[in-house]
Amino acid sequence: MIGEGVKRILAHPPYAQYTKPSWRIMIDCSNSIAYNHVGINPDEIFKAVQQDIPLFEQDLIEFLIKIQNEDLLRVLAGVKEELALLKRHESIEYLETIEQLLG
Repeated sequence: MIGEGVKRILAHPPYAQYTKPSWRIMIDCSNSIAYNHVGINPDEIFKAVQQDIPLFEQDLIEFLIKIQNEDLLRVLAGVKEELALLKRHESIEYLETIEQLLG
């Protein structure tokens, strides 16, 4: 899910300028896990979950602050509605935290 989302950001030229080179690595890693199950090292995945994803989260929040606009806020509202239907309350709370960071 992360890889697909980042791929969409990179494909959008106005936003791609705010991304970091490590984001491409995130896409490649995600594709490898999704499509190439041979040779996947569980220790590397554990390391990514423990170390890399929290760093990426910080990068993503900085990115969202830079590109903040009305479209982004509408998207967040729509995602929260979908999550409410799925009863994903922790995810909704997380998105509300991001909305607060965006001001």
